[in-house]
Amino acid sequence: MARVSGCSYQLDGSTLHVAVGVGLWLRTGGWGEYNLNVRRQAQLSRNRALAVQREGMRRWACLANGLCWQILTVEEVEERFELVHDGLRAILEVKQTLSAGEWRTLGICNLRMGHFVRVGQGPAALFFGPEKVEMHLTLSGQPAEEVGDVVHIDIEPRVDPQRSKRRRQEVSRSRRDARQRVAMAPVVAGREADDG
Repeated sequence: MARVSGCSYQLDGSTLHVAVGVGLWLRTGGWGEYNLNVRRQAQLSRNRALAVQREGMRRWACLANGLCWQILTVEEVEERFELVHDGLRAILEVKQTLSAGEWRTLGICNLRMGHFVRVGQGPAALFFGPEKVEMHLTLSGQPAEEVGDVVHIDIEPRVDPQRSKRRRQEVSRSRRDARQRVAMAPVVAGREADDG
């Protein structure tokens, strides 16, 4: 319910209920305000839908590891896509961890976190989802090479805590020196240097 310049209106579905002062409301631009409000609501719902879509793509579009599979619940499967592959289904009936050779023989490419495999039928069906791939990339996006043990480096902060104090002291010293030079300057034509 909204109140605009002496009248109130309420939107139920696609019907507008105007309570009092229809003529006044229309003369003062009520329909324009109503249309603007409807457009704002539509824009907000589009933005929410896009945000949900972006979040889903970020979450489910990640590459997945086809070597390790985990059991999923029905709620976890709702947002995912079913991957129908009889060979993979037969292997997952027996075990959840595949060897690299078994995975290569299946010939599955571009496995994503948004995929799942249904094993069995009806209410006794089990759902399996792949595990996420561990990414080891450099800043350029190229795969990082294994070079040895991880080394932790403590980096000193750039800002020296005494730097601002030293700077203030230098500024006050230079101002004091300038005042002393002006006060010690010779008198020319009866005027001292600090007379302005």
